Amino acid sequence: MKIVSTKKITNKNIKDGELIVKKDFLTHKESTDFWYLTNTCQWSYGRVSNTYSGQKQSRMTRPFDIDTFVKTDLWIRLDNLFENELSLSKSYINYSDHATVSLPHCDGDEAGPTIMICLNQEWKKDWGGYTVLFESMNSNNISHAIVPEPGKVSIFNGGIWHSGVPVAHFADYPRFMLTLHCFLDKGESN
Repeated sequence: MKIVSTKKITNKNIKDGELIVKKDFLTHKESTDFWYLTNTCQWSYGRVSNTYSGQKQSRMTRPFDIDTFVKTDLWIRLDNLFENELSLSKSYINYSDHATVSLPHCDGDEAGPTIMICLNQEWKKDWGGYTVLFESMNSNNISHAIVPEPGKVSIFNGGIWHSGVPVAHFADYPRFMLTLHCFLDKGESN
């Protein structure tokens, strides 16, 4: 897997398993509004991922209404990163602390993009909470580790097996990650 920085993200970039990272993607207002939301919202305990294993995986999440979310400036900016039209199938914030269990999983049968944005105002690498991407479903080899950084967006093929590393017990905050499961219009050539 390689990290790419293209003008527009194509279906081929996603299909080929490329990782796209853009730092400081959130505006100051978005960052402030999300931080307030993460600290004041109601969290629900629900199943959010597909582990393809016999074990259920549930995490604390705060879901968003898709029809409302796709009208936000943030969604419009995300859609503009892609060559073909981006569609949203799930949107939620993950709450992760030292007691959160994240099993290796993929985000469904379709190989559309998964978009993750760190909503924390501060994150130290000593606090853990990395998202690790595996070479394949049955591999123990990690192809990439995504360190949470405030406002950073990471985009990868949702069919890639990945897992969240636990947050250290001494972290000042839980890790708040906006997670979007998407799919792309097939387009003409990509």
